[in-house]
Amino acid sequence: MDGNGGPMLTATEITKAAKCLKDNPNFKAVYINPDLTQSQQILFKRLIKERTQKNSTLNLTTSTFRYGIRGDQVVKIKNIII
Repeated sequence: MDGNGGPMLTATEITKAAKCLKDNPNFKAVYINPDLTQSQQILFKRLIKERTQKNSTLNLTTSTFRYGIRGDQVVKIKNIII
């Protein structure tokens, strides 16, 4: 219990529950990520930069794929054109 009588949530529970925020229009710009070590932060920033650079060469409105981060790699992902 927390100081207000409510249950204490673990970081894992909060991260799992955060997936529900993406469906709520009030929280579209809110992102919750697990804590990362400094080396993980550096790797993630490098992957984001690589992904962004590769996607900038694509026309994402007509391309059948885009680049995304899965695990610790930048990979091709099927692009869903809306």
